[in-house]
Amino acid sequence: MGQLSHMRVSRPNCLALLLALLGSASVFAQGNAIRLIFPEFNGVYADQSMFRRWNFGFGYDHEFDHGVAMGIDAVLGGLELDDAGITEIEYLGHVGSFDVRRGGWSVIYRTSAFTGGGDGGFYVGSFIGVRRARQTYELSYAFSTTTYVSGNGPFEERTVVDQTVFPIGLRCGLRRPVDGFVSDVYVQLGYQIGAGAPSTQRSYLRSYLRDTNGLVFTLGFAFGVGW
Repeated sequence: MGQLSHMRVSRPNCLALLLALLGSASVFAQGNAIRLIFPEFNGVYADQSMFRRWNFGFGYDHEFDHGVAMGIDAVLGGLELDDAGITEIEYLGHVGSFDVRRGGWSVIYRTSAFTGGGDGGFYVGSFIGVRRARQTYELSYAFSTTTYVSGNGPFEERTVVDQTVFPIGLRCGLRRPVDGFVSDVYVQLGYQIGAGAPSTQRSYLRSYLRDTNGLVFTLGFAFGVGW
């Protein structure tokens, strides 16, 4: 009888525990949102305007209780207002004309805390991620300055130089609640770990490749739908 009585008592306790867990899950999962990021401007490269490239991407927001949220963004290189330019390089008695493009992608994890304690309004937070910066040099033509021999000379037709950096820093912005239409205007200030001069085996490119900035400022806008 004692064992049976114990079993009768434990069932209500298990039910209460289950209800408590379900209640806590509903409290700590307040909302979600998916969003399109466009435009986003950032000063990844040294001596280049951050407004030269209009980046785009996609993001996900997860809202917790007490005005705390997290999210992840995947941002790609987008529309360039103009090409990076045409660069002529003289090397070993040859001149090569190159079309230059710069781009890349990034994946950023971010957290935010809303100053009003709700799920919308002004927020402050932090971010950390990984960024792949890419510079592409495509040879248009080449000629020798000493002979009439045709060909590419010492130049490769296409050279891609990748550099991986790890941005980390602070973020703030103004976001609508994750209920229906969601919009977010944000700024970020961070440091790119691993930034500086990219490495390449093409010695004729080393003085022409653009360094990546250590300190990077970002300005962006995102919009989407929440539930």
